[in-house]
Amino acid sequence: MNKNKNNMKNIILAVLVISFVSCKAQMNIYPIGTGIGGIDQNQPYYVKDVNNHHEAIVGVWKWQDGNESFEITIQEFEMYTYAPASYGVYRDMLFGKYKYELDGEIICETTEILPFPSGNLALTYGSPIEYFIQIKDVISLKRRVGEFKLINSTTASWQLWISEGLKVGFPETGIDFLLPTGMFLTKQ
Repeated sequence: MNKNKNNMKNIILAVLVISFVSCKAQMNIYPIGTGIGGIDQNQPYYVKDVNNHHEAIVGVWKWQDGNESFEITIQEFEMYTYAPASYGVYRDMLFGKYKYELDGEIICETTEILPFPSGNLALTYGSPIEYFIQIKDVISLKRRVGEFKLINSTTASWQLWISEGLKVGFPETGIDFLLPTGMFLTKQ
């Protein structure tokens, strides 16, 4: 009886492994920047940084002006999904953390790099030199969107603005957005 039970377990394990491998084999891979119209959404897919564009963005970037400084750390999350994994939708994504100081005092800081929806900083590929920013000020709880644009391999511009549209589930604190909205950052 035990032998039959072990054989049955081995058969079930083999079927699961074959199913997993065949599902992965059917996943389509698209380079980042592929528009939604260029993706077959009827199959599992992975929007991958096949050309290593994220490499130019990943790392620590800093802005300093007198007694004021802002630093972001950006990290790539490979094959990230925020939908249930059963949907089979994956992307290489960039998430980050930040620290804003004034007169040597930390005004606003995130200490962990967390992915969406828990994270406070996300960058989405627009082109090899242009990324879209979504950031949350953890003090005011206000969000901004914007653009992170590479000027060269060590310099980038950062511009934020208020996003348009209806905001559901975003509390109003009465505190102004505290983070710098326009600057030039240097890669450290």
